[in-house]
Amino acid sequence: PKDNRLLMKIADVRCKESLYSAVGRYDFDRIIHAAALKCVDTLEANPMEAIWTNVNGTKNVLDLAGGMFNETRVILTSTDKAVSPINTYGHTKALAEKLVLQEPGNVVCRYGNVLGSRGSVVPAFINSLLSNASINITDPEMTRFWLTIDQAASLVIRHLFSNEAGGLAIPHVKASTVYDVGVAIAKILGLDRKSTRLNSSHLVIS
Repeated sequence: PKDNRLLMKIADVRCKESLYSAVGRYDFDRIIHAAALKCVDTLEANPMEAIWTNVNGTKNVLDLAGGMFNETRVILTSTDKAVSPINTYGHTKALAEKLVLQEPGNVVCRYGNVLGSRGSVVPAFINSLLSNASINITDPEMTRFWLTIDQAASLVIRHLFSNEAGGLAIPHVKASTVYDVGVAIAKILGLDRKSTRLNSSHLVIS
């Protein structure tokens, strides 16, 4: 249902003038900055696009918060890939974190892998298992930190309405291997009655 308290505007974080135009005369004490490019393979091939959105875009949001409002808290959604980064996505999110945390009141919500979000591996695993009873796994021992969409949203909402000190916020979540996730999905789909084996980088149900 439509909520009159919600006003939708389109703006481009890469363009400071676009952000200022979207905000107009409105005043804010909280900004959730969730805009980012996150497709790892695509950003490896287009590093400047990652810099323009993930780094420069973050700087534009911070300039907006500091230039137009008083005591505005910026809450950045980030990723565990910003820790000791090894790819373009991780490097640009690490820089975005550093920019945001320069202001003491700001918050970085650093997630693991959000189940069911856009780009999540779970839908891909489901489709692959249903179509050919196998999934591709880069390394069966590859570990990921998993949380639900509700857990991710709750972390942001907590700091949206809280007056506690800013800084880095990391949810308490459990880790598992991608292989175990594949086996669990097969079980949910009812494929666990068949045998499960790992052939090279393929989890095969037969």
